[in-house]
Amino acid sequence: MSSPAPTATSEAATNEETDEHEALAGDLGDGVDESTTADSTPADNDDDDDESDTAESPAEHDEGDTDATPSSVETPQPIVLSGIIQGLAASLAVKGTLLLAIAKLSDQEILVTIQPTPAEKESHAAAIPLQVAGSPAEIDANLVSALAQYVPARTLSIATAEAIAQQTAQAAAKAKDDAARRAEAYKPKPKTGRLRVNVDQKDATLVVTDAAGKTYPVDIRKQSILPVGKYTISVAKEYHDTHTEVVTVGSTPTTIDVTLKQSALTLGIS
Repeated sequence: MSSPAPTATSEAATNEETDEHEALAGDLGDGVDESTTADSTPADNDDDDDESDTAESPAEHDEGDTDATPSSVETPQPIVLSGIIQGLAASLAVKGTLLLAIAKLSDQEILVTIQPTPAEKESHAAAIPLQVAGSPAEIDANLVSALAQYVPARTLSIATAEAIAQQTAQAAAKAKDDAARRAEAYKPKPKTGRLRVNVDQKDATLVVTDAAGKTYPVDIRKQSILPVGKYTISVAKEYHDTHTEVVTVGSTPTTIDVTLKQSALTLGIS
């Protein structure tokens, strides 16, 4: 059996009802206050909904920051708080302070803002405040729960800032060391020459000194590598006259032959 065709009267009633629903939805949309930063949940809702709708934590404010967390920083676990002051203290870094502001939005609604000062290594943008809106009674009931969600996010933000600062300092130190090594590698090496001093006496002592007074170890009858420049050589042996000579060490090997003269002996007759 086929269904009866709709009548013109039922179609008109349906269209009229649809128009009324659309007009009502438009009126409700026009009444929404978009200026409130964090709205409270009606009193007849359960406490879980109140906590999620009334608190804005740093993690909820900008989820993109999570990817920038260094791998060395562990994500803190949720904490259990017994009071508001405990939660406020837990949200601070060492020697940190915070600003607690309360704005009255209407006769029945206030906005609580908790703004911490940035930690030592933290940027101002990273110190995101906690804001809770609602009636005074709702905030009294839910602020501790909101702080319990906010504190781990603040702990993560502070730890991340410290880790990034440490990594930045380590990278800067490494870059400085690398630059010093490169500069040393490209530093022009002083030109050197070769000096050989031959002495006819086996047990003679040889001393080689540059113009600045620096002494160089040079063995007799062996070729030594020295920076180019002028040197004073001194050869001495007991019962022989000391031989002193200034030589120039250049790009070509320099060889000096020294013959020591025996000292004149003074004989005494008793």
